[in-house]
Amino acid sequence: MTIKRGSLVLGALALLSSVLFVLPTTAAAYENCDENALCLYDQDGGKGTLEKPIARTLLSIPLSVNRGNSTARSVHNNTASWLCLYADAYYGGTLEAVAPRAEANLPGLPSELQGRVSSYKLVPSKGHCFTGFERCEPGKLCIFAEERARGGMYATTSSHNGYAPVWEDRVRSVVNNTSLYACFYPADLHTGGWRDANGTSYGAYKVVPGDSTTLPEPFAKSFRSHKLTDKADCS
Repeated sequence: MTIKRGSLVLGALALLSSVLFVLPTTAAAYENCDENALCLYDQDGGKGTLEKPIARTLLSIPLSVNRGNSTARSVHNNTASWLCLYADAYYGGTLEAVAPRAEANLPGLPSELQGRVSSYKLVPSKGHCFTGFERCEPGKLCIFAEERARGGMYATTSSHNGYAPVWEDRVRSVVNNTSLYACFYPADLHTGGWRDANGTSYGAYKVVPGDSTTLPEPFAKSFRSHKLTDKADCS
């Protein structure tokens, strides 16, 4: 029986990143935002109550934040990094990217994120807004609820005979930062299998050590158990 190996398709990232917008600078109503700070306002045009959730003096340090739904309606990204805004926690759902030193009214963005910003992060380039693979720590196997390691994440160092209901048939992408092979199955106790559109049968979906992948069909949203093993054939 065939073992399917996953791999990360970098071309998809390049294609998706092309739809992000470089936001124009607006009138100078955001002048009370300090240098190297990210400022959120509860009114359009940088007015109203000011939040300063981030004040960065060491911009080389990766920074990401999860928070409850914000009341923000405008934003000033007064840093040298790209700002990624997400409608859902853990970098999931609708997203927009705000260029370094840029200002924007959130209702004016194509996704209309006003009052819906639940998480955000500052990254070196706008392409990083589409992925969250860096969230998986060394030595961990991480599964994600959305493509390209976005959305909810679960990290582990052990095999699982069965997933909790919150993760059954929900996994869309995987990062294997362990030294073992990660073998996934569509049923409990490392059993079951798949058949693709060409009739090929697969007994496991394998992610090799150090690899990351967004799951293709028929494997997407079908995992119910996994094991970590030193055997390349998942036996």
